[in-house]
Amino acid sequence: MSLQTKIERIKLRQHEKAILTLLHSKGIPKNLIEEIPMEFADRKLKPGEEYYVYTGPLDEKTRPFCKKLLSIDKVISSLDIDILSNYLDYDVLQYKGSYNCRHKWRKFRGKFILTPELTVGQIKDLVRRGIQG
Repeated sequence: MSLQTKIERIKLRQHEKAILTLLHSKGIPKNLIEEIPMEFADRKLKPGEEYYVYTGPLDEKTRPFCKKLLSIDKVISSLDIDILSNYLDYDVLQYKGSYNCRHKWRKFRGKFILTPELTVGQIKDLVRRGIQG
């Protein structure tokens, strides 16, 4: 791939992220955007894998774990949720931030994912916040 093509792809991604930011500011979350052109996608869906977006209120009652999940605003695979569940010793998909959690996992229904996968550091931070909360 030529340098010019790489620059064009970066500009397209920046433009797409600006559009997503605008949509988010208008209350339209990423998981409601059904189809995004392949050239904008950071990663493809893995066959057989389910993906989720963490949603809900962000206020003074929000636990540290939930604050972190809401702040990273990523599409998260069921595999990453299982990893968190194993570290925290409870089913994160079912109980979210802990008992009486007001947040929800919404199933991602898009065809392409614009956010990169969770990093090891982000998973560790979520585990740390989950233990503290």
